[in-house]
Amino acid sequence: MRFSSIIALLLVAPALSFSSSSLPSSSLPPLPSSSQLHSVPEPPPSPPPLQATQTPPAPVTPPPGYLRRKFPTLPWLQLPDILTYIRCLSIPLFTLIYFLPHSPSFDPGLTSSLIFAIASLTDYIDGYLARRWNVCSDFGAFLDPVADKIMVGTALILTAGEFGRKLSVPTAVIIGREIGVSALREFMSGMGKRNLVKVGYLGKVKTAVTMISLTGLLVSPGPARLRFLTSSVRDKLFDVSVWGIWVSAVLTIASAVPYFTAGFKVLRES
Repeated sequence: MRFSSIIALLLVAPALSFSSSSLPSSSLPPLPSSSQLHSVPEPPPSPPPLQATQTPPAPVTPPPGYLRRKFPTLPWLQLPDILTYIRCLSIPLFTLIYFLPHSPSFDPGLTSSLIFAIASLTDYIDGYLARRWNVCSDFGAFLDPVADKIMVGTALILTAGEFGRKLSVPTAVIIGREIGVSALREFMSGMGKRNLVKVGYLGKVKTAVTMISLTGLLVSPGPARLRFLTSSVRDKLFDVSVWGIWVSAVLTIASAVPYFTAGFKVLRES
């Protein structure tokens, strides 16, 4: 029995050795090493950090002055817009007063001239306060130049109707220029280049000369104007004011040249 088992084992052993040697060594996967078994997988790369949007710094408001400290409850920061509203309301006021009948105790020309002068002064004050306090509003930026143009145009029409040919030509030049420059600014704003036609120094000088001259013209005509002054003084005031309007017309043309030059340049480029 034992002998037959030994014979069977001897016969089967070569077949087993042949079958194991015939298997390719590459058919079995290699066993992982100990370092690979204990290694921790690396985390996936993190996405790049989002760039924070940079917000413009808030405008720095200067500390309040004496009046703002004394009366803190008043709407000081709305004062520039309030002055612009007052200037708009002054336009129909001095227009109506200009045509009122005179009396020994009431001079409509002097009254309308004072209202126009005060309204002209607010044009400087509201702009100064808006820049000083950093309270420029979009509506104020729109209404301020509109109020100036309507006020000056109304006074020009009143005086041109009073004095006729002496003021008709400069009145047409000034009003025509204002209409043309306003249309040009709207066009440049649509092109995204409104900064090329912003108000310059010469334009500010023109506005000041026009307002001062119109103040003198509103008060000077007729025997009922400033009767406590002599006729020679009124005549000199009238002559100086007329020359001031003509000077303003020249400055009007000179200040409009850079605007239209920039506008024509943009038209050629487009």
